[in-house]
Amino acid sequence: MSTETNFFETRPDGWSEALVSGRQPRAPSAGRPLRLSLAAVALGLLMLPVLAGGALAEDKPAAAHVAAAEPKPGATQVDYRPPERGAPESRVAGSTRGFGAGDLHLAVLAPLAGGWTSKAQPTLFWFMSQRVETVEIVVADEDAIDPLVDRSFSGRFKAGINQVALGEFGPIELKPGIEYKWSVIAVIDGEEQSRNPVASGTLRRVAMAPSLSASIAGASPEQLPALYAADGYWYDSIEALAQLMAKRPDDPSLHRVRDAMLRGEGLTDAAAFDSHGG
Repeated sequence: MSTETNFFETRPDGWSEALVSGRQPRAPSAGRPLRLSLAAVALGLLMLPVLAGGALAEDKPAAAHVAAAEPKPGATQVDYRPPERGAPESRVAGSTRGFGAGDLHLAVLAPLAGGWTSKAQPTLFWFMSQRVETVEIVVADEDAIDPLVDRSFSGRFKAGINQVALGEFGPIELKPGIEYKWSVIAVIDGEEQSRNPVASGTLRRVAMAPSLSASIAGASPEQLPALYAADGYWYDSIEALAQLMAKRPDDPSLHRVRDAMLRGEGLTDAAAFDSHGG
């Protein structure tokens, strides 16, 4: 019975070859490893366009996703942060039934617990679900004897979101640090005042920190609403947003931003009107 012996040859290209039954191992060919290397290189070069194309194909959806995630011009995201957390609620809404085509809802566009302004003569905004012929605006320091503003307007305001700048009332200014109550009265009965719905809120003039002033000075108009809101300046934020909307009345993204801002403070009637482009 013959005994079969296996031999293994280690070749320069890292391969091993078994020699069986006394068969002499082949002398390694000096050219063989080189031919294998050239073949591998050629194959790699042929595969480069395929691999590159696949990588580009994988990158395209990611690039498209990034492009889709970028906000459209003018769609400034506003995150209002109340300056005094835990402050008591001070906003009051007004309404009456059976007026005109239905119920009348009245709301000042103010934070639920009061807000700040940096301006001596800010602009005030409110919502009316229906047009009312006569509207009265009152701004008062509750510790003062006479109100700062008490003015009636006839035929000026419409259904929806309205505004009035305190500068319209002459050389009056809010004093820093004083909390003012401002009210909008829908005069539907000139004789029985108790039938007139009243909506009110509070505001306080507070100087901006130097860091915020520097940010405001270097910001674009699109950045201003978010900068003001992040530091609690509700009235400055909503005024800056309204100025953008006046310049771009057909930009729906600005209405969506204000809609979200109003809903965040529970002003759902005004937000619903705004979401329809009002």
